[in-house]
Amino acid sequence: MSDKPLLQTLSRATITPNGIQLSVDWHKSSQYPLFCCSSSNSDRSIHRTIPYHDILFAEELDSSASDGDFGTREVELTYVARNNKLELKKEIVIITDYEPNLSQTILQKAYDQTNRTHPPRILVLINPHGGKGKALKLFEDKAEPILKAAQCEYEVCTTLKHQHATELIRTRKDILEFDTIVCASGDGIPHEVINGLYQRDDRAECFEHLAVTQIPCGSGNAMSLSCLDTNDPAEAALSVLKSPSVRIDLMAITQPSQPVRLSFLSLTYGMIADGDIGTEWLRFLGPFRFEVGIVTKLLQNAKYPCDLSVDFCAKDHQLLSQHYSDNTKPDYSKTKHLPITDKSFELKSPSLENPPPKDWERLDSQITDNLSIFYVGKMPIVSADTNFFPAAIPDDGCMDLVITDNRSSVLDTANLLLQVDKGTHVLQKDVIHSKVKAFRLAPRIPKGYLSVDGESFPFETTQVEVLPTLLKTVMKEGTYAETGFPSYS
Repeated sequence: MSDKPLLQTLSRATITPNGIQLSVDWHKSSQYPLFCCSSSNSDRSIHRTIPYHDILFAEELDSSASDGDFGTREVELTYVARNNKLELKKEIVIITDYEPNLSQTILQKAYDQTNRTHPPRILVLINPHGGKGKALKLFEDKAEPILKAAQCEYEVCTTLKHQHATELIRTRKDILEFDTIVCASGDGIPHEVINGLYQRDDRAECFEHLAVTQIPCGSGNAMSLSCLDTNDPAEAALSVLKSPSVRIDLMAITQPSQPVRLSFLSLTYGMIADGDIGTEWLRFLGPFRFEVGIVTKLLQNAKYPCDLSVDFCAKDHQLLSQHYSDNTKPDYSKTKHLPITDKSFELKSPSLENPPPKDWERLDSQITDNLSIFYVGKMPIVSADTNFFPAAIPDDGCMDLVITDNRSSVLDTANLLLQVDKGTHVLQKDVIHSKVKAFRLAPRIPKGYLSVDGESFPFETTQVEVLPTLLKTVMKEGTYAETGFPSYS
């Protein structure tokens, strides 16, 4: 995408509830084949509307138009046009309006969902090794032109090593001068950023003020797919500027050898972790390495014994359906939440030196002795075409839990995995699908993998609980992408 928008012909325009309506004389219609013609013979003009959502910037050029009409002004609009892809355009329009701050009025409507009259101040973090080394080019070619066209204030930082984003965010003194941290990467950089904020002395103020979001430039782009409903960097950049902020739950992870760390996406043990972390040596195969790992473990009828205690919120399919119905909203940005304070980070679960609470349920050994897949998550879409947690809710105080064991046939398990793109795998009779507030998992095998947000964690006893509405992020239309979650009926 060029960062120099194409300048269009001067047109007369009207401010409407849905956008700026442009009118051009009918004999110029060949220049605008997509215009909608007026049905009136007396009105020999062609109309089209630039939606407010597509307007990035508006600037008044002169107090009066060139034809001398009283009350008319020339305004330069910068916007995105949608054909097969987003294209930046500029248009000088003549608007008859007596509004004293015309360009400001247009920008208020353009950024109405954000409660701002200007784009956010953004800190962009790029992992140049993400997306097979293409992350920086993806950002510069597709996302950055959108930010520039919106005259957005932003700063770009490039990470140099693993955990560098955590270090940058933890030590940056002027972090609160920004509104939004944009991760132009896969899911590793959002994970690092969130934990960098968590390690700060002023973490309560940072989590209250800053939004963390993603422009998809990696191999796994769950935050963008789930929250912005896109895997395209240009569309994501537009949504980052235009969409409302929403508070979502995070997961706090406690392990014996590590300080508490936070997760925004998922934790997995068993077959899925083997297919992800356990196939790092096959990275030359690209995304296909995951399928190779899963098929191998499936044919081996692999099992991953563990001890598992769970604090259930909605254990069975019927209760989960009711929970989903009671807690889903069309727009979570309108939900009022308590301010973030130091108490927001307090853990309620006991330390690992103590047994799980008596009201936590220890899962039947018939399941845990033969466990195949253990997967918990807070966002619905964990990668492209993987709608693993279709009932995930941003702020319900619960994680979604999916469990299978190897007593199911290889064919049944394979059929289940073939349904994750539609999210219908959770409907299978052999799948445990629950809402949980917390759990403790203790592996009973000497070696294996534990994956958190796609990152390898120590293979040891792990306790996880929800920290409600801790993270501010950005969501298109104020809600998760549509998953088509069906009711258990």
